[in-house]
Amino acid sequence: MRNLRNTLIFAIVALLILASNVVSADEGPKNIIVMISDGCGYYHIEATSIYQHGKPDAQIYHQFRIQYGMSTYMSGGRYDPEQAWGNFNHVKSGSTDSAAAATTMATGVKTYSGAIGMDPSRQPIKNATERAKELGKATGIISSVEFAHATPAGFVAHNTSRNNYEQIAREMILDSKVDVIMGCGNPTFNNNGKPANSTYQYVGGKAVWDGLVAGAVDFDLNGDGTIDNSVEDIDEDGISDRWTLIQEASEFRDMMNGATPSRVIGIPQTHTTLQQKRSSSAFNTNVPTLEEMTKAALNVLDNDPDGLFLMIEGGAIDWASHDNSSMRMIEEEIDFNNSVEAVVDWVNMNSSWDETILIVTGDHETGYLTGPGSGPGANWEPIENKGAGQLPGMKWNSGSHTNSLLPFFAEGFGSDIFLYYADESDPVRGQYIDNAELGQALFRLMDIPFVAVQPKGKLPVTFGEIRQRALQTALLQNYPNPFNPETWIPFVLEETADVEIRIYSTAGALVRTLWLGERVPGEYLSRNQAAYWDGSNEAGEPVASGLYFYNIQTRGYSAIKKMIVVR
Repeated sequence: MRNLRNTLIFAIVALLILASNVVSADEGPKNIIVMISDGCGYYHIEATSIYQHGKPDAQIYHQFRIQYGMSTYMSGGRYDPEQAWGNFNHVKSGSTDSAAAATTMATGVKTYSGAIGMDPSRQPIKNATERAKELGKATGIISSVEFAHATPAGFVAHNTSRNNYEQIAREMILDSKVDVIMGCGNPTFNNNGKPANSTYQYVGGKAVWDGLVAGAVDFDLNGDGTIDNSVEDIDEDGISDRWTLIQEASEFRDMMNGATPSRVIGIPQTHTTLQQKRSSSAFNTNVPTLEEMTKAALNVLDNDPDGLFLMIEGGAIDWASHDNSSMRMIEEEIDFNNSVEAVVDWVNMNSSWDETILIVTGDHETGYLTGPGSGPGANWEPIENKGAGQLPGMKWNSGSHTNSLLPFFAEGFGSDIFLYYADESDPVRGQYIDNAELGQALFRLMDIPFVAVQPKGKLPVTFGEIRQRALQTALLQNYPNPFNPETWIPFVLEETADVEIRIYSTAGALVRTLWLGERVPGEYLSRNQAAYWDGSNEAGEPVASGLYFYNIQTRGYSAIKKMIVVR
C-alpha cells in the first residue's frame, strides 16, 4: 500500500482540483495499443517460449519496463493470493468470462458475466475506443476469431448478452465509428477455408453482409424496401463513410503497405477462427495471419495525425485451451507473439516510444495449465523443457477458465501510470494490478478523471498528475518467482543514491550482498536495469530450494520482500 506521504499528496491534489474546478490536461500518448491473448496465463507463455526459443521468458515483451500480474475477477468477486497458492483447486472457481473481462478492460468498470459494454445494472457505459474517437483518433479492433465475439465486441458494442452475435455485429458495422474492424465470421466459408453456406449471425445478418459486399452505405435490414439504417459519418462531414470490405489473404497483405482506404472491414475466408478450428494438421493457406492483419490495420490507422487506438486479440488461445490442445495453443500464441513483434517494429520504424504505449496481457486464464506433476496438493511444477521445436511437457488441470493472475506488460509513453496501480502483492507473482485498473488507466491516459463503480479508495486524478508523482523509491517483486537458477530484482529511485541489496535465509543469515553502486533517479525494471542474482551465495555455490528474503538499502529507504528458489 502507498505510504502516508503519497496519500497526503493525492489528497492535496484532489482538494486543489475541487477548489479551482479545473482539471489539469497534460497530453497523454498519441497512440494506444492494447494486445490481449485470450485465455493466456503465465504457463501458456512459458510453454510457447520454450517451444519457440528453448527457454522461458524469451518473448519481446519480457524486455518491457513494466511487468506485473493482473487479477480478472468479475463484479462481486475477489482474488485471494494466500488461498490461490494454498489450495490447488481454489482458482477453479470465481473466474470471469471474456465478455465481462473485455468490458472491464475497455471501461474500467467491473460487471457481470456475458456483459458487452454494460455495467452491473445493465446500462451502457462508454469504452476507451469511443473516448479515443472523441479525441479525433483513428480506432480499430482486430481478432483471430469472430469480430463480434466477446473480446473485440467489449471494446466497441453495448449489449446485455455476448450471445446476441447478430445484434452486436450489426451495431459494430452500422452504429459505431471505428475505422478498422478485422476478424472472422465469413458466412461463405467453413473453418477449413473452403466455400460453404455458413451462418450470417457473426456479420450482422444476410442483409448486412450483402450490403458490405456491394459497398452499400444504406441498409434495408428487414427486406421491406425501405432503408432501416446507414453506416456512420465518422469524420463528421455530413456523408456516411462506407466500409471497404476485404476477404482474400492477398488483400490483407497488400494493405500492409502503401495507400489505404479510410475505413476497412476485413473478414478472412474462414468462418470462426483463422486456424484453430481447422480439421487438418496443415494450415489454412487462404487466410492472413494475425500478424499480417496487425500490420494492415496499423497501416490504415496511422494516417490520422491525432494518433490511434487499436485493440488486437489473439482469440483462439482460449479456444485451444478449452480443448486442452497443447500444440494448437502454442500455434495460436506464436501468431500472437509475432503480432506483438510487428507492433514493436511499427513503433520503432513509424512512431516512437515517446508517443506510443503498448500494453500486452490476457483476459483470463483458460485450462489451468501447469507443468507435469502439479497438484492436487499445493504444488505447481514448471513446464518441462524438451528443447526448441519440441512440444514441452505440460499438464491441463481444467477445461474452463480460472481465477488465476495473468501476466501484464507495458512499454512506452504513459506506462509509468501502472506504478500507481500496482499496490497489491501476490506471494508468487509479486505486485499486481486489477483489470478494472487497466480500463481506468486507459481513460486517464486520455486525461479523463475516472472513479470506478467499485473504487479501491484511489482518488480521481489525471494522467498528468499521476505521472508527476509516480517516481517514488520502491522495492518491487523479483521475477521470475519462483525461480531457478536466476532472478531479477526491480526497484525505483526518486533521487540519486547508493543501492545495496542483501539476500537473507529464513534464519536471518546473510546469503549474498549485491552492491549496485550509485544510481540516478529512475525505474530499474527490465533485465538490463534491475539487480541480478544468479542464485548463488558469496562463495559462488548454488543456494538450496526454499524461501529467502531480500532487502534494499538506499538513502533514507529500506524495504524487504520474499522470494522462492525452486531447484
